Amino acid sequence: MVLRLIKLWLTRTQVCVIDSPLLIETGMWKFSRKVVIVYCSEELQLQQLQSRNGLSRAEAKSQIAAQMGLKSKLSYADHIVDNSGQLIDLERQIKRLVWKFEKSVNKFIWLVGWLVPPVGLLNGLLTIFWRVWLKPFGKSHWKKARSPCPPSTAYPSH
Repeated sequence: MVLRLIKLWLTRTQVCVIDSPLLIETGMWKFSRKVVIVYCSEELQLQQLQSRNGLSRAEAKSQIAAQMGLKSKLSYADHIVDNSGQLIDLERQIKRLVWKFEKSVNKFIWLVGWLVPPVGLLNGLLTIFWRVWLKPFGKSHWKKARSPCPPSTAYPSH
């Protein structure tokens, strides 16, 4: 995965979405500018896992039990995406959120960080510092900063 991220950086990709069910458990959330949690009820999560992976109910429960609970992961989220509807609804929310991230990139800072690698490294270190500091000391602030993806039509529908 690290090599893929380096390739994306070398090709000047400004926004990268990583689909990682173990992002929180592995500690990789500290290296992410934004953390998005896709959330649904435990029962729906169980049904989706059974349907998608062809697991029995017991196997699906066992797989879910081996991971950190979704409710526990919510405190790490900058954005929460609701996955209780249809797949098309989830896709719309994700596209809207990616569009929002693309619009929010400071192109100048990103370009300077890309052209002058020490600046990019400093930017990355500041992200890690912010994440590590924010978790233990700023939890109440963090919860205020989280925002669910609103059902807006203010983004392109492509």
